[in-house]
Amino acid sequence: MIMGIHALQEHDSEAKANPAGEAPAAMNRSTMPLALLPPGQTARVERILGTGQEIARKLCAMGIVHGAQVTVLNAQPGPLMLRVCEGRYAIGRGMAQHILVTPC
Repeated sequence: MIMGIHALQEHDSEAKANPAGEAPAAMNRSTMPLALLPPGQTARVERILGTGQEIARKLCAMGIVHGAQVTVLNAQPGPLMLRVCEGRYAIGRGMAQHILVTPC
């Protein structure tokens, strides 16, 4: 009976620490801004943070949407060069900070 109570207390602690039922922190650990991805690395777009409609429209036109795979082509200063599907695009590093990705 004591083991059952202990297990219940652990479950309650986990539920209080994560009330919204979000994924555990360990599952989100690899998500990072696109601007930090090293050259040659491919990643999956997970989320685009705080952009206006015009910027969201431009990203969508480039194929940078949730679930898309992007590959960083350069590490030079200046715009970040990306491959998205068959296209190559340049985006500012500030914008790339708003695009959260998970490396593949």
